[in-house]
Amino acid sequence: MSGHGSGPPSWAQLGKLGLLSALPCFVFGFLDNSIMLVAGDAIESSLGAKLGLSGLACAALGNVVADTTGSSAPPPAARLPACLPPTCLPAQQQMRAARLTTASAGAVGIIIGCLVGCFPLLFIEGDGAEGKPEAA
Repeated sequence: MSGHGSGPPSWAQLGKLGLLSALPCFVFGFLDNSIMLVAGDAIESSLGAKLGLSGLACAALGNVVADTTGSSAPPPAARLPACLPPTCLPAQQQMRAARLTTASAGAVGIIIGCLVGCFPLLFIEGDGAEGKPEAA
């Protein structure tokens, strides 16, 4: 089947649909995690000790900054699917395979984006030895 009719979407169509679904989620996860880490570290080093905030409280406040930033300025990748031609016909997009592809690709995109968004940890100074036993 060619995949261009009203039959089930082809593997190529599902692959493109998955990519279009994963990309904005990846960008969101990346930006959300990286901004949260940088903002949380800045809050911890500037206000954390003065106000007696725990590291987790500073991270939570950093998440407020990240979520506010993300909601007020959506990344260009969030608009990408609207700019590209659809990979499937509307009837195909309602089919189970397309819905599963969209949902699973979005989840994978956000997971990978969040993991890659941890890169600020490479640059945030800390003793890194809290709660770790010393090597013998």
